[in-house]
Amino acid sequence: MIKVGQFLSARLDVLPAEVTDELSGLQDEVPAEDFNAIRKLAEEALGTRLEDKYESFDTNPLAAALLGQVHRAFLRADAPEANAFRDVVVKIQRPFIDQLIDVDFRSASSCRWVASAL
Repeated sequence: MIKVGQFLSARLDVLPAEVTDELSGLQDEVPAEDFNAIRKLAEEALGTRLEDKYESFDTNPLAAALLGQVHRAFLRADAPEANAFRDVVVKIQRPFIDQLIDVDFRSASSCRWVASAL
């Protein structure tokens, strides 16, 4: 439902300003996920430890959102991608994102059903 609120917060053409102002707080109130959970997901996706791929990996995210968060990292010199660049940002989806999206879709469907009944 947070995603629906975030979407609606930008719809000044549909909702009054006092409503969109209240909903706009949803744009930046998503706390960062615990880094241990993020590390586990990143290493599973990469198929290797972060230390094997990155010379450094900032444990504090640059930004956190509903679906994931972004971390600054520096590729190891021997990484295949390092020939073009080494200073990177890594976007990692939150744990249990599939369940979160499923709940959001079901909630959005319920909202649509309620709206059509009005």
